[in-house]
Amino acid sequence: NLLLESRFVEVANGIPTRDVSIVGYLNDTFEGGEILFDRQNLKVKPPAGGVLVFPSYYTHPYQTQPVARGRLYAFTSWLFH
Repeated sequence: NLLLESRFVEVANGIPTRDVSIVGYLNDTFEGGEILFDRQNLKVKPPAGGVLVFPSYYTHPYQTQPVARGRLYAFTSWLFH
C-alpha cells in the first residue's frame, strides 16, 4: 500500500505526520456538505457546534460532498505525531 509505505518512510525520517483529523461545523444552514467515509459506509453531517474527530490514516479516506444550497462554515485541524 503506497499510502502506508509513505507514512512509514515519513515517520522513520522524523517528518511529522497527521494522526488525527478534526473538523468542526460552525453552522447547519446548508444542504449537502456531508463527510463520506467510503470504507466505513458512513455519511456524517454534524449539527452546528458539532466536532468530528477521526484517524488521519489510510483506514479512513473521506470526501466532503458538494454543498447543494447555502454555505458551509467549518474548520479543520490535525494532531501530528
